[in-house]
Amino acid sequence: MRREGGHIGYGVLPAYRRRGYATEILRQSLVTAHAIGIDRVLVTCEDSNVGSSAVIEACGGLLGDVVDSAVDGSRVCRY
Repeated sequence: MRREGGHIGYGVLPAYRRRGYATEILRQSLVTAHAIGIDRVLVTCEDSNVGSSAVIEACGGLLGDVVDSAVDGSRVCRY
């Protein structure tokens, strides 16, 4: 089982954050995934990243669990 990382990744430069770009990137990525037959995706973020959590939840993500990162021990939210 994959614990962190996920199927979709995105990033927005700090100067362009809080403008809806990340939400649209994730939304369109989900459309593309569904178009090629992927019904469920894993999207993760650090539990301290409230902005990314909000983006994931705005796109329908449901928190599955929170795990310790194998890389650095940080907490990772899995949606």
